[in-house]
Amino acid sequence: MRALSRLDRALRAAVQDAWLGINRRARARYRRTVASNPLLAARLRRLLWPVLRLGNRHLLGKDYLPPASFTQTAGSGPLQHLLYQQPRPDAPFAPTVTVIVPNYNHAPYLRQRLDSIYGQTWPHLEVILMDDASTDDSRAILQDYATRHADRTRLIMNDANSGGVFHQWEKGLAAATGDLVWIAESDDWCRPDFLETLVPFFQNSGVMLAYARTDFMDATGQTRVWTMEDHLADLGSARWQQPWIETAPRIVRAGFGLKNIIPNASSAVFRRVERLDILGIDRWRGMRTCGDWMFYLNLIRGGLVAYSPDTVNYYRMHRANTSVTSYAQDSYYREHEAAAIETMRLYRVDSALFDRQRASLILHWKQNRSDFEAGRFDSLYSLPRIRAAGAARPPALLMVGYAFSVGGGETFPIQLANQMKTAGYAVTYLDCAQEPEVPGIRAMLARDIPLVSGLDVLARIVTDFDIDIVHSHHTWIDNAVLDALPPDSPARTVVTLHGMYETLPQADLRRILPRLVARTGKLVYTAEKNLGALRALDLIGPGRASPERIDNALDQTCPPPLDRATLDIPAGAFLLTLVSRALDDKGWTEAIAAVDQARAMTGRDIRLVLIGTGPVHDRLLRTGHPGFVRLEGYRANIRAYFAASDLGFLPTRSPGESFPLVVIDCLTAGRPVLASSIGEIPAMLGTFAGPAGLLFDLGPDWTIPVPALAALIARAATDPALMDQLAARVPLAAARFDPAQMRDRYDAAYRSLLAPPGMTDAA
Repeated sequence: MRALSRLDRALRAAVQDAWLGINRRARARYRRTVASNPLLAARLRRLLWPVLRLGNRHLLGKDYLPPASFTQTAGSGPLQHLLYQQPRPDAPFAPTVTVIVPNYNHAPYLRQRLDSIYGQTWPHLEVILMDDASTDDSRAILQDYATRHADRTRLIMNDANSGGVFHQWEKGLAAATGDLVWIAESDDWCRPDFLETLVPFFQNSGVMLAYARTDFMDATGQTRVWTMEDHLADLGSARWQQPWIETAPRIVRAGFGLKNIIPNASSAVFRRVERLDILGIDRWRGMRTCGDWMFYLNLIRGGLVAYSPDTVNYYRMHRANTSVTSYAQDSYYREHEAAAIETMRLYRVDSALFDRQRASLILHWKQNRSDFEAGRFDSLYSLPRIRAAGAARPPALLMVGYAFSVGGGETFPIQLANQMKTAGYAVTYLDCAQEPEVPGIRAMLARDIPLVSGLDVLARIVTDFDIDIVHSHHTWIDNAVLDALPPDSPARTVVTLHGMYETLPQADLRRILPRLVARTGKLVYTAEKNLGALRALDLIGPGRASPERIDNALDQTCPPPLDRATLDIPAGAFLLTLVSRALDDKGWTEAIAAVDQARAMTGRDIRLVLIGTGPVHDRLLRTGHPGFVRLEGYRANIRAYFAASDLGFLPTRSPGESFPLVVIDCLTAGRPVLASSIGEIPAMLGTFAGPAGLLFDLGPDWTIPVPALAALIARAATDPALMDQLAARVPLAAARFDPAQMRDRYDAAYRSLLAPPGMTDAA
């Protein structure tokens, strides 16, 4: 009883410390009374987590969403399309499917194939008919169907044969414009409900590929040779008798790493993507057997795979079929080694899986060839080469976003997720949906990054998707992640500080920052001011946390300038463009006043475009605004606006302003910036030749000195030499924001968290 009383007192004391602020004495008490007692630690977690959640809700003003909807067991049970998704308001779901039909000398089968495509009950189709210099009647048949269905058909004819079906895949994918893609091989066919059955799976934003049951038919198409269950019997035929959705790592370990569980490309529908590791590789283009398998292994990374037996794809077996004729060739075994290396490189799998694959391939060799010799086989399929590929596997990254809404802490995670995908990472994006979705922001996330939701089941997402790193960028998310992720989770956490902590009261910081520092694997900051709160609480320094600075960067593409005529702005006007959330502390009201004064001072036609949404925007719509101001609301193409302007404009007085991404956008568009001299803005504009813009200091109590700002605008509008000087510095400033350098820095930071203890980069 006495021991239990001590435990209860320790629990009460620890909970009280968590509520009032975890200080150094509290952490010492925790180590003495809890760390050495597993029973107490478990009891403490059960009591402490609800208290911390309650504190975070009170502090940050946000509650949690309702629980996500899951199937009872992933891979079995009744189908629920919203696996790993939060229920969202019903919205129209009518994606266009691009149907790519690569053909070469399949005239005898083409009409059956094309009738099964144009006869689909799913109405939203774009059909791309392709011919690879056929010598039979294929072209006439394709032209006939293209003419009959001209409203939704394009015809692409090669004058010379490309040398392989994957050349055609690549060309078709480049031409596709639909949301989803179905590569319908020209000698197969399917049931009319094929697309109507598979397309609904993609209401789940995490599903990257869905496929249907395949029946293997003879050359006449009249007799079934074998079934899906026959083909996959070694993996357990029961799985393919019911619909399922499964994460990529789990299905790879369950069999997709051993053999291609999608036995025919015509049975699959997948999200249209612009990039894949495998695309553009000459070896892939020339494959005959495993190219589609390698394509799928890349495509599904970080996401979900779905299957339905409720419709049927028919795969025609005939001697001209490229996969059938390759069984006896050396290339068959080389390609299986390439697929095994790809599996080992991309997924966390036991290398023993390939012992099983090797035995199966040896049996296949002996059944199809009479010249088996172990040394020759090993020269084509080498277990040591396969196992070595695992050392290059990049971490699996879960990027957690607050919402698809406007703001640096909201949009930068999207940009970084895109960049890390480019670096070869398996990236999954977790949307916490804490504000209404802005479609243009949602569209920023690359198509090849799966999207999940459900922060309250974060621990399950981490486990099921083999997540190594969980990265957050927003104060609410940082702390909500720690609420949802158990301390013993195998995933390591990374937090990038964007400035919000600097705006919180000291008492609240004492409540949340000690735990954040203790539980976060790596703290990253973008501005020195981000460290102020940590220093005030003595949480960083020698023997304590060591945050790492990594400057933000964005992609360096820029669209053509917007035509000013579309904005009713004369070509000769001096144009400033301000892009931010329409909040009082972003300086919209002062910007209008300063431009008004500059117009009076100079007599010039000075115009101001305001891009963004929020209370100030709504107020201006309600009360009216001067004629020289144009309100644009939210716009996704802000770089086109900047490129059409003379000067970017950011008169912010927000205490949390650190490293505004809009400065990078403006510099990338080739324009200098007029901005307040706070946060990292002076450093962002700095070059050896001087600033790539104009800076002004805030007045007392973070006020914007409107007359001084008006004088700067007037000077810029009347001094062409000054503007030429500033413009010459813009490329120098923009060059500092190279996304490749940022990718490398984050890659090193992530990998350092996963390195075995005591290992260094040199080791």
